[in-house]
Amino acid sequence: MIITFIAVIQDIRDFKISNKLSAAGIAAAVGFMIADCFMGGDVTEELAGGIGVFGVLYMVYMIGGVGAGDVKLLTVIGLLLGKHIIWITAAAFAAAALWGITGMLFHAIPRRSVRVLEGYHHSLHVIHFSVAILAGEVSVLCKMFMMY
Repeated sequence: MIITFIAVIQDIRDFKISNKLSAAGIAAAVGFMIADCFMGGDVTEELAGGIGVFGVLYMVYMIGGVGAGDVKLLTVIGLLLGKHIIWITAAAFAAAALWGITGMLFHAIPRRSVRVLEGYHHSLHVIHFSVAILAGEVSVLCKMFMMY
């Protein structure tokens, strides 16, 4: 969750999540998976979570639905939390939809030129999706901890 919090700060400040943060997150996830393997653990769930969310969100990125940094951030979270990434992603999209609809109703979301398709830009309402990712992550992790 620390990586997500840092990503939110970067996204709000620069409208960009740095590749260095994503690389550090991937390195940490790989380190945890290697340690888990040495202790006899199975990391297929984490690999499936990371690769799966990357594959799905890359298609959303290609049509301009999310930024590349958001895809990389959710990939890192998937590599760390495995199957829980499904619920985090669903909660993030729900939070973003609620935020977006509310913001547009009250004219509180700015417009920005966004690449919609290759070579085509359009002025769209934009939000910092990393904030929605953080909200999704917090809600799912709270639910996980309440179960134990």
